[in-house]
Amino acid sequence: MKKYTTKGKLTRKKMIITLSFMNKKKLPEVEPVKLKPHFGMRPGLYILLSTIAVFLLLFFLLFMLPGIIKGGEYLTFSSNLSDTGILLDGKYLGSSEGSLYFVSSGEHELSYYKEGVYLYSQSIDVSHPVFFTLFHKRVKEIEIAAQSTDELKKTVIGTFCSEISEEAKITGYSNVFRMRPLISDFAYDAVSLSLTEEEINSALYFAYAQIATEELMNDLLLSVSYLEEKGISIAFSIDPEIYDKNVEISISPISPYLDDGDFLYFEEGEILIGENKIAYPSFRISKRPVTVNDYSVFVEDNPEWSVSNRSSLIEKGLVDEYYLEGITLNSRINNTSGIRNISYYAANAYIDYINEKNGTDYSLPSEILYMVASSNSNEYSLSLNYKNESEKLSSALGGLWEMTDTAYLKNMRCLDYSLISSFDNPCLDIIIKGGSWINNPDEITIDTVGTSGKNMCSEYMGFRVCEIL
Repeated sequence: MKKYTTKGKLTRKKMIITLSFMNKKKLPEVEPVKLKPHFGMRPGLYILLSTIAVFLLLFFLLFMLPGIIKGGEYLTFSSNLSDTGILLDGKYLGSSEGSLYFVSSGEHELSYYKEGVYLYSQSIDVSHPVFFTLFHKRVKEIEIAAQSTDELKKTVIGTFCSEISEEAKITGYSNVFRMRPLISDFAYDAVSLSLTEEEINSALYFAYAQIATEELMNDLLLSVSYLEEKGISIAFSIDPEIYDKNVEISISPISPYLDDGDFLYFEEGEILIGENKIAYPSFRISKRPVTVNDYSVFVEDNPEWSVSNRSSLIEKGLVDEYYLEGITLNSRINNTSGIRNISYYAANAYIDYINEKNGTDYSLPSEILYMVASSNSNEYSLSLNYKNESEKLSSALGGLWEMTDTAYLKNMRCLDYSLISSFDNPCLDIIIKGGSWINNPDEITIDTVGTSGKNMCSEYMGFRVCEIL
């Protein structure tokens, strides 16, 4: 057998290495790169100094320049009253609620107001921090300590009653439209201002009578808990579901005891509202509403109530833009159709004129008196021309909605009606009764309630006069 050996021969690996050395070319010699010195400094030194300069520049731009350009502090306020208004150097800054306001450095004058009532002023010195203002806000906390005054108490109660009346008209909330904690804010202010239990209970009962949503009821319950923790007793019980209840009025037909041709006379008595018996006094009420002819005489003697003075009346909040719209006033024309497009304020101005002229004591009827007088008038009228029908009100149902002197509160029939109906607040709507000729007769009864703003003028609303005997 023939044997092979690698001795004296090149292996494959050795051959490749040998060939690579044989093919290698010699590179030309190159001079080394050398950095030139600047300003007499070695390269390493000026690179180090340049790096430090860039770092310092960035530090200045980020951590110092913002403070130099925009010098000042953020102010936040805490107050012993809710929603306190703040003026900075005579200009409105904002509210104390959730406050965080940037104020430039220097001396400033702060003034505080609650519902338009001046509380007090103070001077503050706002510093000029420089370092890290872009990333760290300098916050100065300021405490507002308002002193209780009779004017402030009266304003807080009045504003609460007005705002709760507007809030009570809202029938639902959403994630976008949220409820304001009006009752909670009032409770907080009431404690801070040391309102009496009587004042607090009266205002809360007023709110309770208007609650129309679960959210507002929860706010009331939360407020009551807070007040009780502060040692204030609530004088009335609360039904958490009152806003969902309906109460019927039980009234039998009531006949007048006298008919003098223009007025019907009724004796004192009582009617049943839910489980409450409501007493009413003896009274007389006009058989027909006030007519266009009647109102014409009034306007001729009181030109400030003429249609030519409408803009001034609107500016005073006594009427709206529809006052006497489409109505021609002329006392020489016997127009027996009911006056319309006049407001509650205009109706009372007419009644004051008649009382002064004739020595009478007329007023608008209350809701109770209107229901008593109309209890035997079931015929629905489609006419605006009135006649003095025997022993019944002319067009007590149909014709025009008629104003009453009773303010509307949603839950009034579930509560102490006599107390609630005595509330008289400018922000409250009035109750109107009887429906108009455009309403469905099947939907109008003697206890049907409509509402109207006190300055509202409607083509479908009039009034008649009443006198307590």
